[in-house]
Amino acid sequence: MPTLRRHDYSPRLEMMPLLDVVFLLLCFFIYSFVVMIRADALSVGLASVTGGGQPSGQAIQVLTIDADGGFNFAGQPMDDSALDTLLRDLAADPAAPTLYVSLAQDSTADRGPIVWDLLQRVEQAGLENFAIVGPPDAE
Repeated sequence: MPTLRRHDYSPRLEMMPLLDVVFLLLCFFIYSFVVMIRADALSVGLASVTGGGQPSGQAIQVLTIDADGGFNFAGQPMDDSALDTLLRDLAADPAAPTLYVSLAQDSTADRGPIVWDLLQRVEQAGLENFAIVGPPDAE
C-alpha cells in the first residue's frame, strides 16, 4: 500500500513582509520628523525705487553698471584701473560729490558680485557719498 505524503501546514511567520513593513514605518517616521521641524526664513522686503526730489546744484556723478556687468562713467566705458582712479579722485574732491550708481534694467550678468566688488572699491577709496539708484518706474 502506498503511503501518502503529509505536508506540514503549521502557521509560520514570514520575515520578508515583516521587514518591508518595518522599513516602511521607519521611512514614515523619519519623514514625519523632517516635516515637523519648522524652518524659519527671514523675509527680505525690498523697497521700491521712488523719486526723492530735485537734485542739488552740484554736478551729478553717475556710474552705470550695464547689462553685461561693465562700468560706464559719463557714457564712457571704464576698466578696473580707471574706476579705481575715478573713485579716489571723487573721494579727494573737497566738494564731496555724491556718486550715483545706476543698474541696467535688463541684465544677463549676475550683478551681486559686481555690486559687492564696487562697494569694496568705494570703501577702499574713502568715498562717503554714494547711492545706488534704479529706474524711476521700478516697483
